[in-house]
Amino acid sequence: MRTSLLSVCTLLFAVSHAAEAPPAEPGRAALLPTEARQQTDQSQGFPDDEVVWLDVDAAKVIGVFRASVQPATRGAFLLILPAGYAADAVLATVTLRHELPRRGYATLAVPLPDAPEADSSKVRARLDAALAALTERAPGVDVFVFGEAQAAAWVVWAQAEGFGAKGAVALNLDLKVPSIGDAQPRAILKGLESPALLLIESPRTWSQDVILAAATELQLLPPGHAGGERLERRLRGWLKRNFATHG
Repeated sequence: MRTSLLSVCTLLFAVSHAAEAPPAEPGRAALLPTEARQQTDQSQGFPDDEVVWLDVDAAKVIGVFRASVQPATRGAFLLILPAGYAADAVLATVTLRHELPRRGYATLAVPLPDAPEADSSKVRARLDAALAALTERAPGVDVFVFGEAQAAAWVVWAQAEGFGAKGAVALNLDLKVPSIGDAQPRAILKGLESPALLLIESPRTWSQDVILAAATELQLLPPGHAGGERLERRLRGWLKRNFATHG
């Protein structure tokens, strides 16, 4: 009887103290901001590539590098993803991440920061860090920058601001986006000095009164064309027409 009474007392003591215990702290990943949490989840998701951590404004930004599979690296593409997208998302940009290395071009995929329109200096700092990381991994070759959808306007803006890539490719650039930095997309396209390729997929509309710089080429694509090997072939065709070393 004493043993049973002791057991009951012990159980009641344990239950009462368990109720008083402070709640467990949430996991670290749950406390991270949206982009940082995504990067934590992605850091182990690319076993066939090199995960590159960029130091930008006292923060770590993830990039995914894939080297050329050809004996000689012909060039490199910095692939800028829209904000919130990972390097394995279903995007034309990610298709290029796989296709271009087969043709001799190294790639580094990096997303835009969250809400890029809020601070263009953060976008520029990230692009500069990504360009430096890609140049380090693919030294001595021409580097080009590619952006899709939201990222398209930003890569053109960066080039107009002296970013330093050999040329820029913008897929489905939207003329209706808010101003980039202090300029409208139309003004940026008019003043762009380095070679650029604009790929616009219908049914998106493109105003024929947009004035393009002399070194900018515009290609209007049929629906569903922006992807796979067809997109990669368009890029290589543009490279051959504009850069002697890529003929």
